[in-house]
Amino acid sequence: MFRSKRLLAVVAAGVIPLACGPSSQNVAGGFNLGTESAELHVVPPSGVQCVRLTAATASKVERQLFSVVPFQDTRLVVGGLPSGAVTFTGDAFDLNCNDVNGKSFPTWISDTQTVTLSASTLAKVFLTFRENVRARVSLDFVGTPTFQEFPIPSGAAPYLITWGFSGDLWFTEREANRVAKVTSAGVITEFDVPTAFSFPEGIATVGGGAADAWFTEFNANKIGHVTNAGVFEEFTIPTPNSGPRGIIAGPTGGYWFTEFNAGKIGFITTAGVITEYTIPTPNSGPVGIDWLTGPPLWFTESNTGKIGSITLGGVITEYNVPSGPGLGRICTGYDGFDFENMWFVESNADKVAKISATGTVTEYNLQGAGSPFDINYAFDGAQYVAEAGANLIARINPVGVVIEFAPPTPNSQPFSIAQGGGPNSKIWFTERGAAKIGAMTFP
Repeated sequence: MFRSKRLLAVVAAGVIPLACGPSSQNVAGGFNLGTESAELHVVPPSGVQCVRLTAATASKVERQLFSVVPFQDTRLVVGGLPSGAVTFTGDAFDLNCNDVNGKSFPTWISDTQTVTLSASTLAKVFLTFRENVRARVSLDFVGTPTFQEFPIPSGAAPYLITWGFSGDLWFTEREANRVAKVTSAGVITEFDVPTAFSFPEGIATVGGGAADAWFTEFNANKIGHVTNAGVFEEFTIPTPNSGPRGIIAGPTGGYWFTEFNAGKIGFITTAGVITEYTIPTPNSGPVGIDWLTGPPLWFTESNTGKIGSITLGGVITEYNVPSGPGLGRICTGYDGFDFENMWFVESNADKVAKISATGTVTEYNLQGAGSPFDINYAFDGAQYVAEAGANLIARINPVGVVIEFAPPTPNSQPFSIAQGGGPNSKIWFTERGAAKIGAMTFP
């Protein structure tokens, strides 16, 4: 059943702008459409902590977030609105504004009202809010996938794979000391890493059309950079024998990486300047690292069975995982609507789990098990896990239903999944036992 709430907005010229400032922005720039102002009086219903107001003109739509207190009459004043017709829409969340960024499904939604603003016109806007009921299915039917497999020319075993949304995927060949790329058509090009026996492991791309990649060199104690043409740069990590493993492009530029042996999180600029932050728990063994829609970044501590978060300034918070040590990689969560929660692998327990922004962990059992290591989201709203020992790819939907699929090559040992699934609406993965790159397509 829908519940409704009347919210009154009084629109006038010359009101003081931003009497109650925004907590964050959902569309770049906030209200910067013109010179007029709007006043919104809100009495939030139970639970509502954040109101998002949208102002739309014929050429531009902008949104702004405001913190509110349930049942408390709040006066919000915003400026920078244009003269002329402006359409107002509101929505509200049973969340703190700091946790709303990236959310597309609020708790409450309003109707829309259009007013004409000018210096001499006083207008009133009444927004009626109703509770937004979001249906979530407990089971979905994805059909039987078809597989493609692309042999690696050198016969080397691929390790971790990444997709930067530029069309190509990049992957590491750990034992062969190479990094390689594969096109959406399956054409593979391999490049030798300059430092011998470097053991490249993690690899990341910046996305947005960029065609190069950054990677970790576990044995060489370096971070490497390779261009689309195979030109390399290598940067030595200040801590000796740090054992870099996972790496990800940062939310504000540069790259963040884990130092397994040193128990540190590192950050490298594109110019090669490295900063390191020590994890509070000794011998933590960090492995994977990723982030949601913005800071902080999240990482797994394999040796201690903890999930850590780190701010851009290096402040680290740790959360215990119920199943304990033996954690694999971590990834952004996506349920087909919103980017929310972080998902990670519990390799020793043969489980996957998600952790909320407040540190609540929910675990799911894999059916085939097989010592999983890597997990990533796809744009179909599911998370995918490679189960090397069981020769399976597991699909976990938003409510934790697990379905598993076997690649055609026996003992192919699927090991790593590309974020976003990969190009052409396929799920791309590495096959260490088969020395192939695989792609899975659902009907």
